[in-house]
Amino acid sequence: MPHILQAGALRTLAIAALFAGGGAVSASADFTVGYDNIFPIDSDKPDQGSIDPYVEFFTTTVEDLGGGELKFIFENASPVGTVGFVFIDDASELLSAPTLNVGNVGTVEFGSAGGNFPQGNKLTPPFDDDFKWKFEGGGANRIGQDEALGITFMANIDDVQGAFLLGNMRLGLHVQQITDDDFAGASDSIVSGDIIPGGGVIDPPAVPLPAPLALLGLGLASLFGVRRLRARA
Repeated sequence: MPHILQAGALRTLAIAALFAGGGAVSASADFTVGYDNIFPIDSDKPDQGSIDPYVEFFTTTVEDLGGGELKFIFENASPVGTVGFVFIDDASELLSAPTLNVGNVGTVEFGSAGGNFPQGNKLTPPFDDDFKWKFEGGGANRIGQDEALGITFMANIDDVQGAFLLGNMRLGLHVQQITDDDFAGASDSIVSGDIIPGGGVIDPPAVPLPAPLALLGLGLASLFGVRRLRARA
């Protein structure tokens, strides 16, 4: 099951912060977004391919350029597969004025695209293609290993990070030309998952519950204890 359908630790903490902090999510400056496979390896359809073993090598860093301008850097460090399509679901309509191919790394070159994010309709809620681009020219212009695509937008980085944490902004990548021996020549789709401020996708550390939630848990435990004492009496 993809992360977007799960209650990820960082997203859970963000929602808890909404209740504990009066409805605001506190965000940092730059941050990096990791990805999860929409459909892990399907034993019934092995010919469809899977990027499962390599999904951690795909990341997107969001940088604050100042003046209300952000840069999304779509990076591929995978030894297999190239990114041929990039999609953004911007449910909160935070992004505007996109500019493609800003500071690309390698031979990457992207332009406008038609069609929908493959497998995006299987997500809950379904993926809405508010922005979509594909490689232009030959296959060498996809995002290959150690290459990157840069796209700038006008937006507030705190709002954007909050939207990611709450599931109101999602990224989709269609990975093509998978060269893994088991899935040579296949393609697969991955969707954005957890983020970490400052870059570098890592497992979130264990943190204590916000005070209101901790007090709620203590109250429930106390109530349960009273009921047990009455039952014994």
